Amino acid sequence: MNGAPSAASDGSMAYPVHLGIWTNWSRGPVLGATLTVDQQTGGLLIAILAFFITWVGTSFWRICCFIFHQVHSTPKPRDGLYHQRQAILRNASTAESGLTSLLETGWAWRRNSGLSICRTLPLALFAALCIVAFAFASAFSSKVSTVIGNEVLLSDPNCGYTASTFNNPDTIAAHTFEPYLKQNAISYANYAQQCYCTNTSSIFRCNQFIKQNLPSKIHAEASCPFGGDICRTESGNLALDTGMLDSHQDFGLNAPPGQRFQYRRRVQCAPLKTEDYSSSYIAPSGRKYTRYYYGQRIPQPHGVNDNYTYEYLDNALAELLETNMTSAQADYTLR
Repeated sequence: MNGAPSAASDGSMAYPVHLGIWTNWSRGPVLGATLTVDQQTGGLLIAILAFFITWVGTSFWRICCFIFHQVHSTPKPRDGLYHQRQAILRNASTAESGLTSLLETGWAWRRNSGLSICRTLPLALFAALCIVAFAFASAFSSKVSTVIGNEVLLSDPNCGYTASTFNNPDTIAAHTFEPYLKQNAISYANYAQQCYCTNTSSIFRCNQFIKQNLPSKIHAEASCPFGGDICRTESGNLALDTGMLDSHQDFGLNAPPGQRFQYRRRVQCAPLKTEDYSSSYIAPSGRKYTRYYYGQRIPQPHGVNDNYTYEYLDNALAELLETNMTSAQADYTLR
């Protein structure tokens, strides 16, 4: 059982959490059966569980007393200690009362019956064991919500890639979509600064993903991935290869083994020549851009027939500073 709020937050963004029964496939179909509830319901269930453990402890003691009573029962004549012990097993409603009665009986018969303590001590020790065991179980019942971790299942109907097409991308994006992107950029930059910078010590929550870092291989002497002489250098370029990543183990997409997939991405970064491949452009709003021409974009935005590859706002840094955004310190060197 997991006790969780209605949303899991990383400090700036909230994600709806699935409440109810689900299967954590990291632990299998049986051990992975999980119940996630809100904090108020979780507290109530833990209180009920503590009461249930106490009731189970009492019932367990009564069942064991019946077994012991039948095992020791005999039609042959026995002394008074035997009959008093049988009466205790018959009438002791709780392990506490049984423990007290057994110790008092063994002590009272110490002079009239040989080895009286030895005849009552095993049952007294068993009663004490029941008391301690179920006391611990009741005390640690509150840990049931965290004993297998604090993983929850996110359930967001709007999860996906945000893609928008504007008839006038300059003006509409400036007033609607770009503020959203800036907000996300600030959040991502803060997360990267707190969780990925070297020699960083912070209490920032860096465990919101199933893995904080994905494995990758870095090749710093890669060749130019393009033909001709478009690259500034033919070697010394950067290539990153993730290898095969598992959708469940690496990305946290909860699914049984038969429904998982593997993903691999290999990217290269090669500085390109800009001479004879760029030009200036002034949008209708007056914003100045630099456009780069290395081939048409694929796919082309709907209703747009431009032959440039990428455009960059000339005063982007000034607009970035207006957001008071902080970014991670660079731990690399461009050559």
